[in-house]
Amino acid sequence: MKMRRLNSDSVFVTGIYVFFIVLLFIMLYPFWYVIMSSFSDPQKLAELGNVGFLPRGFSIIGYQELLLYKLFPRYILNTIIYLTLGTFLRISIASLMGYVLSVDHFFARKVITALLVITMFISGGLIPYYVLIRSLKGLDTIWVMVVPGAIDVYTCIVFRTFFKQLPGELKDSAFIDGANDLVMLFRIILPISKPLLATFAIFSIVGYWNSWFDALLFLRKIEMHPIQMFLRNLIINMMTLTSGESGSVQYKITGAEMLMKTKIVRSASIVVTTLPIMLVYPFFQKYFTKGIIVGSLKG
Repeated sequence: MKMRRLNSDSVFVTGIYVFFIVLLFIMLYPFWYVIMSSFSDPQKLAELGNVGFLPRGFSIIGYQELLLYKLFPRYILNTIIYLTLGTFLRISIASLMGYVLSVDHFFARKVITALLVITMFISGGLIPYYVLIRSLKGLDTIWVMVVPGAIDVYTCIVFRTFFKQLPGELKDSAFIDGANDLVMLFRIILPISKPLLATFAIFSIVGYWNSWFDALLFLRKIEMHPIQMFLRNLIINMMTLTSGESGSVQYKITGAEMLMKTKIVRSASIVVTTLPIMLVYPFFQKYFTKGIIVGSLKG
């Protein structure tokens, strides 16, 4: 009887492993396909067709074209600036607002919390949003990519919930020792909130890194675009980085090879714009589960 139970458990565990291995393959193969395409040779790709698990030939022409494109480094720099400023503002505002809303003696905390929650379900619409940004002279400025997303209601609510869970004795002892609210927040509460800060910092970084819609609406100057806007133009509009745009040497290739070259450059751009943010995740992995759970245990 015991042996039969062990065998059934082993079969179940083996099935779970097989299921998740297949699921992992399904999720990773598209990205692997793009990587292999980015390292393929245009001529070989035109002759042999799509790639498999290995590239068709080997070439770094896609990455060369990206590096030679004069605005590509500027797009990456713009994205880094936007996500750095945006993440700093979002975490700072969420910390300050979360602390204020967690203080029991603050008389307007329930009203402000209710107003914040309403904004999660009701929006003014895209056209009023554009008119507001234009009236504030935010078009073609760095702040239009940073400030609108700086106040995230969900982040503020989670921070408030976490701060409310902290022991009251901790706050009382700090106030008895002469600490004020700023000292309480920045020297006592935030240092013990590292999982929460790290989790929402990476969420914010990913959000700003992948942002392109605000740039489409509010940034008319191409040199201010983020990297995802460049990728969007490359994929949606089938933009080709030819010698006229990138300043690279001319290639004597056929129409089919030119089409494959365009595909390779698009694949290289996807890898370059996706890989950096994927490499950030392992450094924050240990904070994810703890950071989410710790801020949602108590309302």
